[in-house]
Amino acid sequence: MSLHQREIGGQAKVKPDAEHPAEFVLLSSGTAAWDGILLEHLKFPPLDISDVCAVRHHLTLQLKTPRKVELKANGKFNCQQLLPGNVCITPFQHLHAIRWEDEMEVLSLTLEPEFVAQTIQESVNADRVELMMH
Repeated sequence: MSLHQREIGGQAKVKPDAEHPAEFVLLSSGTAAWDGILLEHLKFPPLDISDVCAVRHHLTLQLKTPRKVELKANGKFNCQQLLPGNVCITPFQHLHAIRWEDEMEVLSLTLEPEFVAQTIQESVNADRVELMMH
């Protein structure tokens, strides 16, 4: 997912049409020669990410402290408590929204859809594999 930030009422508002702003990235594999894979350590301020369609597969690992988030899937928001070690999976082309009110630190693994498709095709019957929101 890509982000642009602007302040609205004390919270950062996010637009889904740019890369993670540099101020969110603590560490990144972006300069490594990893074709189709990006690993980032991110620290986000309070955010409200409105309905956005994922342009890549994302696996996000919650770090440090528990955080309350509101996740919109299938048209409605659900409140969830993310504990350190919890993993959120957002598949390519999944429409979703998420918001939280406290600073959040995560480890983000981003996978290009072509990389995932090629890897699956090379290792198993691709028709039997589906990445689902979790």
